[in-house]
Amino acid sequence: MGKGRRPRWEVELIRRMAYGEGDLSVIAKGTLAMMEKFGLP
Repeated sequence: MGKGRRPRWEVELIRRMAYGEGDLSVIAKGTLAMMEKFGLP
């Protein structure tokens, strides 16, 4: 990881929020699934 770089799931979350893909509930579910996939708490 480079200095100041965000974890992949966080980048995806921010990108989805920025582009407004789906509503927040869909984004939240996708984020939870991604966090589980990456083994984050």
